[in-house]
Amino acid sequence: MEAQMAHPPSGSPPAAYPKWVMLEHKVKGSHRCMGDPKTLVSARTSSGHLIHVSLRLAEPPAASCVCLQTHDDRVDCERSAVVAAHGDSVLIVVRIDEGSEQYDVAADHFVYNAGAAAAVPPRPPSLSLLPPMDQCRLWMGSTGLLRRGEDEIVVAALTTVPGQPDGKTRARELTLFRSGEWSIKQIETGNDQRGVAVGDTVVPVGDRRLCWVDLSAGLHYVPLPVEPHRWVPRWNRSVCVTGGGALKFVDVSPRCCCGGAGASTCNRSLHAFTITTWTMRVDGGGTEMEWVKDAMVDATERVPLDQPLVSIYEPDIICFFLHEPRQDESYCRGRTMGLLMVDMRRKTIRSISRAEDVLPEGMPTDTLVPSVVSDYFNSCSRVDIDKLEVVVGDDDNRLGDGDASNATQRSSCEALGEPCVQASEILAALQEIPSYGLGRDELIKAYSVLSNDNGRRFRSLLSLPMTLRKEWLLMEIKASEP
Repeated sequence: MEAQMAHPPSGSPPAAYPKWVMLEHKVKGSHRCMGDPKTLVSARTSSGHLIHVSLRLAEPPAASCVCLQTHDDRVDCERSAVVAAHGDSVLIVVRIDEGSEQYDVAADHFVYNAGAAAAVPPRPPSLSLLPPMDQCRLWMGSTGLLRRGEDEIVVAALTTVPGQPDGKTRARELTLFRSGEWSIKQIETGNDQRGVAVGDTVVPVGDRRLCWVDLSAGLHYVPLPVEPHRWVPRWNRSVCVTGGGALKFVDVSPRCCCGGAGASTCNRSLHAFTITTWTMRVDGGGTEMEWVKDAMVDATERVPLDQPLVSIYEPDIICFFLHEPRQDESYCRGRTMGLLMVDMRRKTIRSISRAEDVLPEGMPTDTLVPSVVSDYFNSCSRVDIDKLEVVVGDDDNRLGDGDASNATQRSSCEALGEPCVQASEILAALQEIPSYGLGRDELIKAYSVLSNDNGRRFRSLLSLPMTLRKEWLLMEIKASEP
């Protein structure tokens, strides 16, 4: 991996909040964290304890976090956590000490919703307590969250049910929250456990599907392209959703100096490793799926990297935990030093963020949850342009017939001090197109096309899947040429 830094392209000033963030799994108590006041919201637990939740949001590769403040000692901030995230919502579990016994702890589940800063009038964030459920705890790695439409929340937890008396049949149990109610369904799998993976991570795909991933096997009848190497932990690999809803698999493995897989005792490759990525290709109307290798980076530095997390908007950008090298010769991580952002296409390091807290060695309790909740606090990024009304003068500065064409370029968004489609929005949408995207000349022409016609072409672009945007833009460019 090259040591040079690859900086993001210059352009319009960034939005007030990041477009996406990486939330720490552990919630931080009031003595460790104070979030943004704009994100603050209050609620009561099922036993009446008052809590305050806010978000501390940072641009990746820096980590963001959920902050929990309370004056009630019975609220256990240290064991409260982020379970899952999707869209404008985050699922949080809050632990409550109900007695003097060590295990006498209740768990309340809340859904934090960012609201809509761009709505007219703006809708503030909210914190909703889910109804209680029997004999089930929502854990990260087995629980997923889906935000559907304006007000629908779906929570699903998949767990293993003890084997049947015959010793051959096993089952999974799906605990589902939908339409305001909990339900439980058993999923029979027999001896074949590949049908319903469970245990390591849950990935939301669009707003209708959740994929449970076993990082040593795969997901829903589709095995991962390579098996984990011996002595390499599961947190050296991940499956993430990125640009246009594509599934991406990342594997970090040691390599030998001869080019083969696996660590060796040779001094030339004692600490060498490779980062390899694959993207899921779906054909045959969604019935045929396969992993396609798309990038590989080779590194010889003695710097352990793990817990890869792919950018939600840039498929070639991956964030890793960066650890202090150990003094012994083991392939283990030491103290967490920070987070590293790597550009797989350019094979460069884009940026580094140092860790604020010293995280423990061992099992990865510092897992990050990708989320776009931050983008919903940006003032004009979520305006529904189709619902904006055109203002054609009915005020003190009436427009004559000759000014009608200019009037059509103004909308009610202008009343907020913003143009209907900002230059920064167009540039951001063009930069989201993956690495096989537009060249410099095409980019300039595409910007010219999208900045006209009162945002109609821009809305059409955003409604397309990421994989179709380049082809559509090239057709629009060709059609606009004389």
